[in-house]
Amino acid sequence: MPTIRRNWTKRIEQVRAAAKFCRAYDSSTGHMITVDPARAFEAWHAMPRATLSEDTLGQKWRVHIHSNRFYVLTATDPTLNVQDHAQRASTAAPAAAPRGASAPALSAADEAALMDAAAYTQDTPGAGKHAAAAATKAINGKIATGALGRDQLTRALPGITAAVTAKAVRDLREQGLTHEQVRMRLERMKAEAQAAGSADRAMVADAMIATHAGIVADEDQARLTHEPAGNHGGNGPTDQGSTARNTAEAHRLERCRLSEERYRPVAVRVYVSPITGGAVLRWLDGEGRDCPNLWDPVPLAGCHAHAMCDEVLNAAGLVLAKRGFNYARGAYWEPVTDTGQQDAKRPDTAKVAIVPTHAYLELQARRFGPVPDLPDVPGVTFETTQRGQWRATVADGRTFLLTWRPGLDGDRWTVWGGEQHSQLIRATSSMSKALFVLRHPAHAHARP
Repeated sequence: MPTIRRNWTKRIEQVRAAAKFCRAYDSSTGHMITVDPARAFEAWHAMPRATLSEDTLGQKWRVHIHSNRFYVLTATDPTLNVQDHAQRASTAAPAAAPRGASAPALSAADEAALMDAAAYTQDTPGAGKHAAAAATKAINGKIATGALGRDQLTRALPGITAAVTAKAVRDLREQGLTHEQVRMRLERMKAEAQAAGSADRAMVADAMIATHAGIVADEDQARLTHEPAGNHGGNGPTDQGSTARNTAEAHRLERCRLSEERYRPVAVRVYVSPITGGAVLRWLDGEGRDCPNLWDPVPLAGCHAHAMCDEVLNAAGLVLAKRGFNYARGAYWEPVTDTGQQDAKRPDTAKVAIVPTHAYLELQARRFGPVPDLPDVPGVTFETTQRGQWRATVADGRTFLLTWRPGLDGDRWTVWGGEQHSQLIRATSSMSKALFVLRHPAHAHARP
């Protein structure tokens, strides 16, 4: 674990550019929480006795302040890293020993993978029946196709998959994301892995998607178990338990709305690495600090000379428009000169004030406002499972999952079917088109 000295400026810039994810130890809860990587470097610069060390070359670093305050920086998403480590070991494992022969002992890499998984999931609640079954089925499917070897480590993969997914889902839900948003984030991870040609990471994301569907099924079953009989119609609960749940949901929405307003960006900062030429856009809140991980830094494509280049600022402007922001009236890009930089004509950092657009404000009103009312559909009964999500039972007895998600470019309606509602049937911006599939189940075919 070599220590990176403070006067190794080029090496520090390389680490800063490569570290895309960061988890910090929260001494109040004893958990590792997700934070912006910039906070780790700020703490390191502010504390002369703090150390920056490299755990894994080019992949993992640690900022150690003291025993109850430290940060772990990684180049890739740690949610996928834990399970990916284990699956890589299984993929490279030798063929299974003949029946009756003693299984080979775990290698050092296997033991390290299991230790990483145990450390990451030590505060995770146990997986439910459906989640465990979904994880087991997903892993067994990979073994059957030959994507994974069959050995002692593979036997632990279903449990690792269920625990890691439960941990990731819990963290995202605590940040205010719905299950639909969690599912979309996992789908995006899978698509990015496939686009990058990483079959291992795509396999990890695919297993987590299946396990997440099992987690949703476990929550639905627990909810139905505690609801009184006769209150599954979904047209206005009247019992005290439902009233309490509605009150808790209203309080959660209000907390999320206040959190969004508190951490809503009021400025953005563009940083161009003088070493690699890579650029990244960061969001700043009203106190001038990096926003929480709901506003992740956005890499800007290309290699750039400095932060005031037209191509950098144009790319940043496109990101702002896509996220529903515009430049504040009278604001313009200005170089930041408080970073200790010597060349003021070629700044590595630029900053500008921003304001939300009307479309963004309307989106927040829909996010935290009332959910759209579903019309009566002949032959279809709806049951609310959570905010913006309904279980639909059609005339032939099959069930589908209908989800609603507001967006800047319009609301998104999605119909899911198949086993544990893990197959995409239809995604559209029109409620009527989504309901058409439920009214005519013959059209409900899973998309490839």
